[in-house]
Amino acid sequence: MQDSERLMHRAHKRYARAGSVRGNIGIDKNGQAVDPQYSTALEAGLKLQTRDQRLGANLAVFDIKKTNVLTASDTPGFSVAAGEVMEQAISFKRRPIPPAASSLNGHIN
Repeated sequence: MQDSERLMHRAHKRYARAGSVRGNIGIDKNGQAVDPQYSTALEAGLKLQTRDQRLGANLAVFDIKKTNVLTASDTPGFSVAAGEVMEQAISFKRRPIPPAASSLNGHIN
């Protein structure tokens, strides 16, 4: 068996898209209820694993966008929907061949 066949024994791809609506609790300085928060999240990833399951890796890319994020107003005691917040991240985890009774995991954001 070639090394590439051993390393690529199991390769799984994944893609996910999700959306949500969350009610914001608060009122603006005019006494009106604050609009709800909306969010969308995208994720794509790849998981690799050897036949003997002693070596593996996960790679994922995230893109999260939120609108109407609630924050404090300039007027004390009131809130304001602050517009848009975005977050992008790359996550990589690898599982090396460990000594008999140990393992090592890592995560980078």
